[in-house]
Amino acid sequence: MLASGSVSTLVAVGSLAAVLYAFYGILEGLQERILLRLGLQVDALLSEDTYRWSNSLPVRLGRKGASLSPIRDLDTIRQFLAGAVIGPI
Repeated sequence: MLASGSVSTLVAVGSLAAVLYAFYGILEGLQERILLRLGLQVDALLSEDTYRWSNSLPVRLGRKGASLSPIRDLDTIRQFLAGAVIGPI
């Protein structure tokens, strides 16, 4: 493009690249918001049962149940869903 001296082609390609980067940024933002909401919904759906399990596991399973941590596991799942670990769409 520069060798041929076609400035209009260079401007068109540069503009196209800028529009595509902007579109990609919008999609990334939407994906982030969707995954954040998904993580919060999973947390809200399972938090009550998880709290109950975390209190009853040590009683039911003894030492083995005391080492389990359902609340921490649910928090890890929520953070995974809401984080940037899941790749682009």
